[in-house]
Amino acid sequence: MGNDAHIQDRVSVNSVRFIRPHDDPDGELRDFEAAIEATTETGDESLMIGGISGCLSWSAWLTDMSDNSSTVGSFAEIIAAAVEIGNTIPTGPETTIQAALIITSFWLEPQWRGNHLSRRIFDQLIDLLLLTPECTLVITYLEPQPNPTNTPATAAHHETAHTLQDAYRQAGFEQWRHSNAWWIRPKNPPWQP
Repeated sequence: MGNDAHIQDRVSVNSVRFIRPHDDPDGELRDFEAAIEATTETGDESLMIGGISGCLSWSAWLTDMSDNSSTVGSFAEIIAAAVEIGNTIPTGPETTIQAALIITSFWLEPQWRGNHLSRRIFDQLIDLLLLTPECTLVITYLEPQPNPTNTPATAAHHETAHTLQDAYRQAGFEQWRHSNAWWIRPKNPPWQP
């Protein structure tokens, strides 16, 4: 597959399913799953080429969630980063974070990778959810590579970590400070953190 606008025009997010989290059905988050589809080159058939899942929160709830002692681990780091990013944005109706899409899983079939589709997919997901692109934070977590023997990291271990970081960067994510949280700047932001 070539890396051109024609391929990007064939990819879309057309359906999202929301689920109340089992552990907190009345809480501040809603889990979601979305299918990523592409039309064939002839345009007469659509196939599923990937998926994306995670949860959605509105910014008014993020601070409450970061103060909640039951939020731990990588999820707590994502929430803390989202709150901090939201607090760095100047106040005003057009420059505040209103919603956060927390991505926990994102995959594409191997033949569709490397075509710079990620930003288009996130933009379409934001559009499908009727969120404001300039006010929606997309954030995820880059899991540190396991080192079960607790021995000094090998060259292969470092190479794998760099490969994952490079893939995140190519998808448009930036590392938040020196944490494991990675985020995408809202579309056409008029601000810089």
